[in-house]
Amino acid sequence: MALKLATGLRQTGMLKLSSKDWDDEKGLKVQASKTGSRLQFEAVDHLSFIISELKQINGYRTTRKHRTPLLHWYFFASSANARKEQALTPDGFRTAWNKAMRAAIESGELQPEQRFQDRDLRAKTASECETITQAFELLGHSSVATTKRVYRRGYSQVTPVTPKSPDDKKKQSIEK
Repeated sequence: MALKLATGLRQTGMLKLSSKDWDDEKGLKVQASKTGSRLQFEAVDHLSFIISELKQINGYRTTRKHRTPLLHWYFFASSANARKEQALTPDGFRTAWNKAMRAAIESGELQPEQRFQDRDLRAKTASECETITQAFELLGHSSVATTKRVYRRGYSQVTPVTPKSPDDKKKQSIEK
């Protein structure tokens, strides 16, 4: 969830992410599967921390005796066949998501009516952006209209027009 909230990536794009897409200095390179737009997320501390956590989970092959680092690993790996180091499938992701939701409801972290889907996190990420342009670039849409129509679910921060003092040479249209 943390990676989704930080990047706003679609599920299909996230499941394909591997160690080849990450560079400690340059950041995360992603090509959106739906629009083909190419995004590079800066290697800020928050994103670096998320990637290091994923590496601890999926970047090592565990044997009975020790953990061996993998040269190539998927951010979201299938645990069904750990020896092949395969990416998690959409069905596998859905199963893991449903288990996590059930666990959150049973533990009391979420009420049943607070249940949400993976795709809701993408909209939340867009709504958290300060400007529509930032949301548009982050989500990799082909048009700003898509971002406005589908993903901006909160209030837009706007500054009201205020009259200028009589000393100002340029008058705002509100005063004309």
